[in-house]
Amino acid sequence: MKRFASMLLAGLAMAGAAAAAPQASVESVQYPAWLERGGATAPLAPGTELRPDDRLRTGA
Repeated sequence: MKRFASMLLAGLAMAGAAAAAPQASVESVQYPAWLERGGATAPLAPGTELRPDDRLRTGA
């Protein structure tokens, strides 16, 4: 029983770490590039974490 509990806790800890990881992130940008998130628009920058509902606009 203790072994099962240990394995369950380890599995939950790993699942939590995976859930906290970003979907994707920006490595580099060639401007102009914009991030649309939640109705707001901002310049896209390296290091920005992207979410599933984000929209990216590029070009002139």
